[in-house]
Amino acid sequence: MLPSSSPTRLLPSRIEDLSYRDLTGLVKREDESVNGVQHSGGFADIFIGYLNEEGTTSKVRRDPVKAICDRKASLAKVAIKVLRMVNDEGLTSKVKTLLIRETAAWHHLRHRNVLEFLGLAPDHGRYGCPALISPYCEKGTATKYLSANPDIDTKLSVVCLRSLKILGGISSIIFLKILGTAEGLQYLHQNAVVHGDLKPSNVLIHDDGHPLICDFGRAKILTSGGFTTNASGACRYQAPEILTSSDGPKKPSDIYAFATTSYEFWTGVEPFNTIHQDSSIIISIIMRDARPDYPDRAPLGTEYLWTLFEDSWKAEPEERLDADSVVMRLHGIRTKLQ
Repeated sequence: MLPSSSPTRLLPSRIEDLSYRDLTGLVKREDESVNGVQHSGGFADIFIGYLNEEGTTSKVRRDPVKAICDRKASLAKVAIKVLRMVNDEGLTSKVKTLLIRETAAWHHLRHRNVLEFLGLAPDHGRYGCPALISPYCEKGTATKYLSANPDIDTKLSVVCLRSLKILGGISSIIFLKILGTAEGLQYLHQNAVVHGDLKPSNVLIHDDGHPLICDFGRAKILTSGGFTTNASGACRYQAPEILTSSDGPKKPSDIYAFATTSYEFWTGVEPFNTIHQDSSIIISIIMRDARPDYPDRAPLGTEYLWTLFEDSWKAEPEERLDADSVVMRLHGIRTKLQ
């Protein structure tokens, strides 16, 4: 954990100044064609590939590149994140800044509920901007997984709370998604990292079912200067102050986003799911202080969770719970409902 008295450090201005594992020559794309994109986001394309784990190093590699090992046992399936860009010097510079920002915020994080950063692969990037490499999660995002598994209680018993399948009416699987996301966010905040864009599509599901917070493209290191932000995330998950200010995300805005994200885990529907225009959502949040509706068919016992949500999405940032309090409350809820 970073000490609270850590001096402010400037964000590196060059990719070469970052501390990362250079994976040049150690990653191979599964589909080398231009149609091999697995997922496209706002700023990047995601490809599937394989990493030769035996050849990875903890420092920037300077030795000659070795060929990818053919033995499948030494290969790990990975996601290759390639920032989308064109051959324009000005735009390339901006994209490189995004990559520096994401790498600086992400590379040192190690937690069960945070997607691991494996390194950079310059040979898979574009216009001098390396690709970011992370473990590939077959189950995809929380949005995709929960939508594809409506009968999730019977499909993922491996991560149930021991033999318990239901917590006072709340699916134990869903509860663990909420708790795991909270513990991942707690870890980020303890290490002076604000995620800045928490939402279900930025939570991946590990093969064993636990959630992994991912996508640090809008993250902010509180002990580093040089981070600028905007409110270009999904407005239905964002705190009012993010929608009305240029100050950028802070810990309380992450807590708000955690609550709206957890609401979707719990109910299976997006916050403000009956409102389809972003502008209408923003007006509702800012002008009417609107929040997601309490579901008509809420499982028994979920009033504890609802109270947690209400205390996490209060209008005034300083009145919201902090991450430590959220995790403590969730453990208390689990004890009450067992």
